[in-house]
Amino acid sequence: MWNTGQLQHWSHALGIGQPTGLDLPEQAEGLVPSKQWRDQLYKEGKTERPWSAGDNVQLATGQGDLQTNPLQLAIAYAALGNGGTIVTPHVGLELQDSAGRVLREFDPKARRKVKIEPGYRSVILEGLHAAAQSPGGTSYAVFGGFPVAVAGKTGTAQRPPHGDQAWYAVLAPYPNPRIVTIVTFEEGGFGADTAAPAALQILEAYFHKQAKAIAATNGGSPN
Repeated sequence: MWNTGQLQHWSHALGIGQPTGLDLPEQAEGLVPSKQWRDQLYKEGKTERPWSAGDNVQLATGQGDLQTNPLQLAIAYAALGNGGTIVTPHVGLELQDSAGRVLREFDPKARRKVKIEPGYRSVILEGLHAAAQSPGGTSYAVFGGFPVAVAGKTGTAQRPPHGDQAWYAVLAPYPNPRIVTIVTFEEGGFGADTAAPAALQILEAYFHKQAKAIAATNGGSPN
């Protein structure tokens, strides 16, 4: 494991660049780049330069050599939402026979607990909420009118020579979430243009009855 600083430490702790534990074969771990990792590649002649301060900036914004996937990001956001529990994802809740009888239930245990300072967690969630539902937020145009409070963030990854990849990650309801949704579109452009609207459709379906009740109380109608 390459681990040289706070960015790498927290990325690994939250599940980025790590096996997810999902019960499917052929999983790619991904990569959280570090100074040791790049400097070793440079020493072996496999890259054109050693680690630089710019690599820290790239990693902090999710760019550069970072390799992850929507499931890893979902695990990380879930840990933020639940207070630090690294969950074990599973493809189903139960196994049924042809008559609908439950033959087996699945309840995968949490993989570990990460200590997240409550004050830091609160500030991060508050920022994500503002990004989604406060004027000027990166996805306010999409989630500003959604009656259920959410905490979400757009992402736009550059992947030359391909078009930009759109991302959106959202926790709901804010501030005590019970669902995390991650959406990504290859060559989808800005996160607010494609990924955020898709995430909105998912949450509209999930919170349909609650959203209608809130909208009715407020004298309006859900998106």
